[in-house]
Amino acid sequence: MWINKTFSLLLSSLLLLTLVSCQPSPEEQAEINTKLVDYGCEEVQDFTEYNCNKTFVAKSLADLQNYYVDYGNSNSNKAKNLKIDFSFTGDSTTIKSPCHIYFDKNVQIETTNGSLCVLSRKGIETKTTSFKSSSNVVFASLSKNIVLRKGTSIEGTNFYSETEKKLLVNLDTSIQVSGDIELSTRDLEKGRVKFGRNVDISASNLTITSNDVWARKNTNLTIANDLNITGVGIDPVLKLSKNVNIIADNFNSENFSDTTIKNNTSITATTV
Repeated sequence: MWINKTFSLLLSSLLLLTLVSCQPSPEEQAEINTKLVDYGCEEVQDFTEYNCNKTFVAKSLADLQNYYVDYGNSNSNKAKNLKIDFSFTGDSTTIKSPCHIYFDKNVQIETTNGSLCVLSRKGIETKTTSFKSSSNVVFASLSKNIVLRKGTSIEGTNFYSETEKKLLVNLDTSIQVSGDIELSTRDLEKGRVKFGRNVDISASNLTITSNDVWARKNTNLTIANDLNITGVGIDPVLKLSKNVNIIADNFNSENFSDTTIKNNTSITATTV
């Protein structure tokens, strides 16, 4: 009996440790919020008091506002994941959830007078979704992954994306901005920024910070000024698959314990 109780307490402690470790530290949270404000977004809430279950489907702006009242559940410590199943154009827009945010297929969202901000605690997922802003586009998740699935399109002045584990830019996704792109993951052992096949990215400057950076076949990175890729954490890895095409004025990769560049990869830069 005593052994069983001790084992249960140990499991509970390990589970609590796992849950806590998924969240950013107070220092990381402060850094994230500073970035968000700089990019024209509100600060992201801690959201740790919520348990997530089921999904709330928003089919209009009115539905979205109703979701924000209690995050889809009148129980104070529970919330629902959020699915966006409608297109709209408006001013500066924030879409937020203490759970997972999912954008349905072919949804189109545009802001004409300010930033487009997507803020989540448990991940963000798109599917052939179009995001367009006269200012900045921001995807930030306090834990889990951000997945831009096949055919997602992003246009704006700047694009900033930050998450805990994986930031996946999948097949045929396009990110076109006139200013800067910042992509980062916080997990020092399992963090990954991955570009799928035929991804097309264009910006003035591109900064990537992660434990694992992988550009798959036919990734195109066209950067007018600086492309900086920095490895962090335990044994960081950089992999450029065949037929990756990189054009930048200055290209810099640093702090990687292992770098693999496959055949037919092209890097055109004034300084490397």
